[in-house]
Amino acid sequence: MNNKSKKMLCSCSKSIAILAVLLVVLATLPVASAVGVVTSCDIDGNEVDQFAPGESIYVKATGLTKNKDYKIWIRNDPVNESDELIEEKNPDEAETPKDVTTDGDGNFGSELIWSIPADAQITHHGYDIVVDKQIGSNVGVYDSKDDGLDATSVAGIVAPVPDVSSLILFAGGLVLVAVYFVSGRRRKEYHR
Repeated sequence: MNNKSKKMLCSCSKSIAILAVLLVVLATLPVASAVGVVTSCDIDGNEVDQFAPGESIYVKATGLTKNKDYKIWIRNDPVNESDELIEEKNPDEAETPKDVTTDGDGNFGSELIWSIPADAQITHHGYDIVVDKQIGSNVGVYDSKDDGLDATSVAGIVAPVPDVSSLILFAGGLVLVAVYFVSGRRRKEYHR
């Protein structure tokens, strides 16, 4: 392989790596609905999308209609336009529907919607959080023009999941070691 080919291969590899990182970052951003951003979080408002047994699910929202009443619902993923919001479809332990009122900026924060029991069975079930505006003709029905939704293309939350924080750290370390060795091997091939 000549030097020009090696430089092109190295440049292409870097471009692919940068693109992959950008895609991962974009996939983790909160999704803005037409009426605001709804985010699952912990009690302090830090975004969280997976919850283990014994953890509590909170929700916050920004950019909704100012000083309006809403109801928060948990629904099986996916939520589609005109889906009915009825209590029988809530997870058994969910503390929804929950009434909230937005502030003067159209926001509310860290509302408890589900305390997952410590002995809950691990299911990896996908749910969405719907914030239903309590005025107009579509109360009790998901309407993307009036209601907030925490995710439109993927499940907003997954629960209950096993606590895998140490497993994630270990796997992340393995990936970094693998990247280090692969990049070192490529550098050696490049300098030959």
